[in-house]
Amino acid sequence: MRVASLDELGKEHIQISIRIGQPSPELLQGLSQFGNGVTMDVGSGRINLAVNDESQIPFVVNWLVEQGQAVYELSPQSASLEDQFLQIIGDEMYDA
Repeated sequence: MRVASLDELGKEHIQISIRIGQPSPELLQGLSQFGNGVTMDVGSGRINLAVNDESQIPFVVNWLVEQGQAVYELSPQSASLEDQFLQIIGDEMYDA
């Protein structure tokens, strides 16, 4: 169970949309070290990743470049409270 104030929730979970040169399943697995909910939209080729804090973004970009990836786009967005709720519920169901 998790308890947090609205202010705390508002500061957490930045959703990042990333467009790179050559996404692969191995790369997606590697990105999971930075956050949760790593998914790829096959149609657009964009990778989505939820990180706890925007200070993680430079580390994500650096890791991608170290993997030989060209980073064409990276767009951070704060996750809505609804998205955070669904993430927390999903995590608790997965842990159970």
